[in-house]
Amino acid sequence: MLRKTTKLLASCALAIGVAPVAGAQDFVCRIEAENATLTPPVKVKEVSADHSGGKYVGDNDPGSAIEFKVNIDKEGTYEFRTHYMCGDDSRGISIRVQNYKEVTCKVPSTTDDWNLPQSKMMSANVYMDAGENTVIVTPYPNAGPNIDCFDIYTSKQVVLPEINEFPKVYEAEDAQLFGDLKVKPTDGSTVDGLSGGRYIGDFNQRANSYLALPNVEVPESDTYRLEIHSMGSSRALSIKVNQYERTIIRTKDSNNWDGAPASVVSTLVYLDKGSNKIVFNSYNDDGPNLDCFRIYKSDEKIERPAVKLLSYSTDYTDGAKLTADNDSGTLANIADNDEYTSYVAEGKPSAQVTAECEYPILLTGYLLSAGINSKADVTAWTVESSADGKEWKEITPSKTNDLSGAYLFEVKRGAASAKADSARFYRLTASGETDVEIAEWQLFGSPWLDNEDGCNFPADITDRLDIATAADAWPEGNYGDGWSETFHNLFDRKLTTKYCMADTKAYTVEIDLGKAYTIDAYTLTSVDVDPDRNPKKWTFNGYNEQSGWVELDRQTEYAFPCGYATMRFNINSEMGFTKFLLDVEDNCGSSYSQLLKWQIFGQEYTGAGVDPVASPGCRVWSEAGKIHISNDCPQASAYSIFNISGTLIRQGSVSSTESFPMPKGIYVVTTGNERMTNSVKIIIK
Repeated sequence: MLRKTTKLLASCALAIGVAPVAGAQDFVCRIEAENATLTPPVKVKEVSADHSGGKYVGDNDPGSAIEFKVNIDKEGTYEFRTHYMCGDDSRGISIRVQNYKEVTCKVPSTTDDWNLPQSKMMSANVYMDAGENTVIVTPYPNAGPNIDCFDIYTSKQVVLPEINEFPKVYEAEDAQLFGDLKVKPTDGSTVDGLSGGRYIGDFNQRANSYLALPNVEVPESDTYRLEIHSMGSSRALSIKVNQYERTIIRTKDSNNWDGAPASVVSTLVYLDKGSNKIVFNSYNDDGPNLDCFRIYKSDEKIERPAVKLLSYSTDYTDGAKLTADNDSGTLANIADNDEYTSYVAEGKPSAQVTAECEYPILLTGYLLSAGINSKADVTAWTVESSADGKEWKEITPSKTNDLSGAYLFEVKRGAASAKADSARFYRLTASGETDVEIAEWQLFGSPWLDNEDGCNFPADITDRLDIATAADAWPEGNYGDGWSETFHNLFDRKLTTKYCMADTKAYTVEIDLGKAYTIDAYTLTSVDVDPDRNPKKWTFNGYNEQSGWVELDRQTEYAFPCGYATMRFNINSEMGFTKFLLDVEDNCGSSYSQLLKWQIFGQEYTGAGVDPVASPGCRVWSEAGKIHISNDCPQASAYSIFNISGTLIRQGSVSSTESFPMPKGIYVVTTGNERMTNSVKIIIK
């Protein structure tokens, strides 16, 4: 909810509609700058008793704010005098009173010293309401002067006030809150110095905490400056406006978690004309406590961001046979993984679509969209499952996530009931106005094949390998007396086992197939619990005898839609590879990491296809606890060895072959010269 802010500003010269009036000026009040509410970096400084009040405020750099209240008996124009010390005549201040247009003024002349009296005075005429006025003084145009105090006098001039639509102020406590987020103080009391007197806390990542401002109105599509007021230690926040790609911003440290002053950071955002939805989420850690958000017009401009599709790039409707009771020729749009295209049941207030999957699926989630701007209530639509396409049972979601243009539904399922819950047929019934529209329907889950060998996943090219000798990983994974969560479980094709490890967000798994394969795709399957342990950033790499390691796929901000979700990543390589490496660099926040299954699909390499790329000249490999570098070129080659954290461990040059003993871990080795370099990731086992 938008709160009308009580902030003042005036202008420095005679602003709009100024007319002289007779009468002497009367002193109204003095405000000591050090007694105001200060937003860092500005701070109180004590140097000389000759300052008014014995103190002043300094470090008035960008991001600073000096805020105070003034009670006025009669509305009208007042002279706002600022007593300053400043050695730079390019500095000034901006004054905002209530929601009137801000007034700016620069120092008319410099002082002999930045810190010591005598101060000088600059003035501006501002309009004030009868009663309490909120005044905010900020540096202008960049940094501001050091300030001793402010005096307010009646004015001989008349300034007709002009309402300023900006900044728009949104209190965090009035936002839509999700997860563990709650309004504080919880006892209903208020905190002096905070906007609105309250704030939100418990921004816990594990609880998927986030908040949304659902109705941010702006007059034009343009660039705006978004200001975030927070408390606590510096934390990263992701900001998503409408369907655009998100941006990441890091808040600043403040003095404490639960009181004023709040720290302030800002970033540029692109807002569409009319209503906008802004969603704030934590990023790689728990989030800060939040006081409020302010939106300003901006002279700086950014390009309109790229649209981020809400639909996943793959799901189980991709390979399913789709049928509908009213096929208007647009049925394929329902499963094209794009919510900007639609299937329309022409002339019908409802539609029913059936998906017949290749094999039984344990459904643990689904996505529905009626279109980005549709008002249809997709939460009222129903999804059913059937083992044979005849007997149907409705699926009840356990959790619903509003993605602003689509809804992601999670279905809690367990391994114990997987056989009974799995199905090949799924049916969607959508209702709405005439010409009901379905923009996207996606199905997520895991394969459930009731095989005699107890394997639930389909066979892939790792099937029938001796995993104990063909695969290796760092770290190995957790295990104990009678139980195991080691990397071997990634290849056993069972829903009941997983790979899990403590005290790491990064891990690597390598498998040697013994012969070359071309690759169609690989899949990763999430575990059914603790989504903060899921991989988020990784690369999928193949090894070719002539080219060495080749990166085939990279994911940087991936979020599994639900638990037990087998997600496919298409590759379609023409080159043959004998080894594959899954290199996970980060997870979704936990100190533990886990993955249920890793499968690779392709066919044996026939020798046709793209010729291998020539090596830059140095071969790098690991063996017997050492990193080996062999240079086949006549010139010496420089090398550098880094650990997984990016710390340089060793560097030099190599003319033939050299070996370096290293502790167990992951290393990045770069070799080459000024014209050509090559980087290789090495595992010491």
